[in-house]
Amino acid sequence: MHIIPSSLDTAGSRFLSGSGGVGAATAPPGASAPTGFLNIDKDTLSSTSGVAYQQTKSTKLQASVSLEKPVSRHFSVHGRGSVSTGKSRYFLPEGVGILVDPMTISFNTTGIEVEAGVSYHAGRKVKSVIELGGGRTFTDTRTTLNSALISLLSKSSDQSDYVYTAIQVGLAVGRARDTTLALRTIAKYYPDLGGSVQTGLVYAF
Repeated sequence: MHIIPSSLDTAGSRFLSGSGGVGAATAPPGASAPTGFLNIDKDTLSSTSGVAYQQTKSTKLQASVSLEKPVSRHFSVHGRGSVSTGKSRYFLPEGVGILVDPMTISFNTTGIEVEAGVSYHAGRKVKSVIELGGGRTFTDTRTTLNSALISLLSKSSDQSDYVYTAIQVGLAVGRARDTTLALRTIAKYYPDLGGSVQTGLVYAF
């Protein structure tokens, strides 16, 4: 998820600085934690960090409004605006830094996406759509770190550009056949951040 690097950077910085408010943390006594006490940064959950972790939850619910203009029998251009909410959770069985107690890191997000692209349509009863395009996402994230010694809550905001390709296959339902229940897989690439793949059910009308 593209929100992870900036969210972890914010959480780690607030812990080390001992800042109050939403970034407040409970930790061993002292005005601030020593460097290396909690090595949380943008790379903590990357494949090259050396930190052992497993993702235990990853869900997203999104509502979108699309405007589409056909340019030929099969091709069209479109714009889309979306709002979403998501949750993901990671379990670190060996902790991080010198804190070797098991730790849980959770992300709760709300976001807005705007995107534009071109799509190819095929089929009548069984409808297939292939899309290519790009967009920008704006996300607010609540990051929570919990272990036997640490309880940290941090808020951060992020905006990222991306390019995407999507494949959607579904059945036209209803008498007018303008309602579709489909399976949609979308692959997104965020420059300098990496990619993600999401699969979900789509109800379009």
